[in-house]
Amino acid sequence: MAASFTTLSKQVGLYRVAIWWDWTYSATTSDAIFSLYIDGVLQDGEFRMETSETVTQNVPFFWATYINFATVTTHTIELRARSEAAGSTTTVNRVRAEIWRVS
Repeated sequence: MAASFTTLSKQVGLYRVAIWWDWTYSATTSDAIFSLYIDGVLQDGEFRMETSETVTQNVPFFWATYINFATVTTHTIELRARSEAAGSTTTVNRVRAEIWRVS
């Protein structure tokens, strides 16, 4: 897992969850793979990217999704990272998450 955040207790409603991160990957012939999970459930599939070089490339990325919370409770937001090829390393350098109630 690259990062995990636990929210304060949130009211029932629709929320926008956004996450920003910078990352590097040690290979150029396979994908770095990222997934966004909220309360253990995969959101919107996964993001895959193959870099063109590995020495100086630090790639920024942003992901946002909308989710309905049906109960008043805390929630866990997770950014999970993995490498497509065995022996390759996906490194997440910085992560920031935000959550807003939209209705």
